Amino acid sequence: MGTVGARFPHYPRATFAAVDVTGHNLQIDQPELFNALMWNRLDRVTAES
Repeated sequence: MGTVGARFPHYPRATFAAVDVTGHNLQIDQPELFNALMWNRLDRVTAES
């Protein structure tokens, strides 16, 4: 996972995560990983507010 703000200037706080061995439903295929990514994002948004 990494910050991609430099590549997408209109979205300076964007995050990109390349996930292997999953389909289009990460929240179903790998719920633990999905939850970790979502909580990470929410924690960062909350800290910046």
